[in-house]
Amino acid sequence: MASPLPGWYPDPQRPGQRWWDGRQWGPRAPEHAPPFQQAVMVPVAEKSNAVALLLTILWPGGGHLYLGLTQKSIPYVVANAVGFCLALISFFLLFPVYVLIWLVTLCMTVGSISSDTEYVNAALRRGQRITG
Repeated sequence: MASPLPGWYPDPQRPGQRWWDGRQWGPRAPEHAPPFQQAVMVPVAEKSNAVALLLTILWPGGGHLYLGLTQKSIPYVVANAVGFCLALISFFLLFPVYVLIWLVTLCMTVGSISSDTEYVNAALRRGQRITG
C-alpha cells in the first residue's frame, strides 16, 4: 500500500493532529491549534502507450525509461549506445552490427511495452511510486 503524502493527520495514539512526513510520525499539533486539513493525493498523469511504443522503436529501452522502469531499460539503452558509438567510430563500417543490436533489443522490448504501460498506470492510479 502507498504511503500517504506528508501532511497533518489524526494522531494514531491520542486525540489531535500529528505531522506525517511520508515515512514516520513527527511532532504533535498544539492542543489549542485549529484542526489542519488532511493531505490530499494529487493525481499523476498516466503514461501514454503510444509514446512508450514510439520511444521503444526509436531507441529500444527508451520506452521503459519513459515509464520509469529504469532497471529494465538500462541494459537495452546501453547496448544500443555501444552499438551506435561503434558504428560512428568505425565511420559506419560497423553499422550492420548496430542494426543487428537494435533489431535484437527491439524484439526483446517491444513485446512487453503495452503490459508494462498498463502496470505503471495501474500503480499510478493507486498512488504508488514506480521503482525499478
